[in-house]
Amino acid sequence: MMNCRKVQQLVTEYLENAIGPVRRARFELHLRLCRSCEVHVEKMAELVRTLGRLPPDTEVPEDLIRHFKDWVEQGPHSPQEEER
Repeated sequence: MMNCRKVQQLVTEYLENAIGPVRRARFELHLRLCRSCEVHVEKMAELVRTLGRLPPDTEVPEDLIRHFKDWVEQGPHSPQEEER
């Protein structure tokens, strides 16, 4: 079974449809069992959609990049992760 940390590591590949069918099935099974990871993936998907609507020459403030990196590093917060 996939754990929360692995889901966090694979979320970009998952959203880009760049993982194989077995790994995708494990990923999606974990999402069905872990609401925290499900929300994390939903937020990442929304972020990708939002960023895709920005003009290519958009300047991104440095503090926004730092906050985003901090958020990604924190990952989903799930009590289930402690059990794995």
